[in-house]
Formats: sequence, structure tokens, C-alpha cells
Amino acid sequence: MAEAGGFDNLFRTAGQLGGTFSQVPGLGPLFTLLSNDQNFFQAVSGNLNPEQRWADQFQYVDGYIPNCPH
Repeated sequence: MAEAGGFDNLFRTAGQLGGTFSQVPGLGPLFTLLSNDQNFFQAVSGNLNPEQRWADQFQYVDGYIPNCPH
């Protein structure tokens, strides 16, 4: 989760810097989107792991032992 938060900070900062220094027309909305990122990577990081995504269904399988924590 800490790594995902780092990516959120990285993209937010890139959007802020790009919005300030960009001279390329048409990229304004992209930099606005990036600079408004609060927790995108943190929110989706659990959904990218199939074991976390399906943990609710797997918990009822006899003998199932999760490989990673929720």
C-alpha cells in the first residue's frame, strides 16, 4: 500500500509541475487530472491482486490458505 501511495504522490506532483511549466497545447486537461489524484493507485492496488479480489469467494473452500493478507 505504501508503494501505491508513492505512485499517487508521483503522479500528483507530475501533474502540478506539468500544469505550471507546460507549453504544449492540449495537455492542460491531462495535467489537471494528474494533479487532482488523491488515492487512485491505493484504491485499485487490491483489485489488481486476484487473490485479494476473490478472497471472499475462496474463504469457503475447504483447505484454502491465502498466500497474502487482505
